[in-house]
Amino acid sequence: MSRLFASVVDNVALDYGQFVLIDVAGAGESRESPWDLPGHDWIEVAPNGAMITGSGSSSAAIVRMELWDGPPTTEKTPNDWDRVRTVEFFTETGELHVAELMGEPGSEVLVLGRSSSRWNLRAQSSRNVGAIAAEEAEGIDEAFLFQFWPAD
Repeated sequence: MSRLFASVVDNVALDYGQFVLIDVAGAGESRESPWDLPGHDWIEVAPNGAMITGSGSSSAAIVRMELWDGPPTTEKTPNDWDRVRTVEFFTETGELHVAELMGEPGSEVLVLGRSSSRWNLRAQSSRNVGAIAAEEAEGIDEAFLFQFWPAD
């Protein structure tokens, strides 16, 4: 059974319905940037980051990021989430945060503990903010859960 090692929760404003999950080093000049992705899917991954698109008219989100030692087990089932997708994610520093497209990065950083490494990422979203928050948060209209575990 997999174990949860760390988690952080942060809020992020959505610009044009989007935000980024990004390595603290940024996208890097020699790599494809999450800001350059076409936006055809609700999560699109590039080295060091991902572009996330909210559901419909979302303007702000609560985001929980988790570090696991293996495939996550959850109290909730995939049916509790509106959207679920698993992708492979590369990070240069092993330190991640969320950020607005046109503004400041979030204040919370998830430290994965390994630099220049690949991770499995299960991304989930729900219009039910209670999926993450214990109570409704003022101005928050979507919840995201990002679960990371080693890709080996």
